[in-house]
Amino acid sequence: MPVRKASAVWEGSLKEGHGTVKLGSGAYEGQYSFSSRFEEGTGTNPEELIGAAHAGCFSMALSAGLGRAAPVRAVPIRMAAGVKASSSSADRPMAAPNT
Repeated sequence: MPVRKASAVWEGSLKEGHGTVKLGSGAYEGQYSFSSRFEEGTGTNPEELIGAAHAGCFSMALSAGLGRAAPVRAVPIRMAAGVKASSSSADRPMAAPNT
């Protein structure tokens, strides 16, 4: 499997600064800030991108597992994932079907 890359640039102090995250493929580039990460501000955040990655991987793995059990029809598998930044090991990311 190839190494996938991404980059981030942060400018300024923690609370007043801002940053940009960019996928190596060029498929996405977006702004983030203290308020988009820890509050409800505009922009993305690393946790949101991790959630998208988890949902994407899980839906592909589910499709593969179903395909081994029986032929898979072309129906969408919709996943949603929630990621919470926490220092507690009790709070873990979890993917769940989007109903």
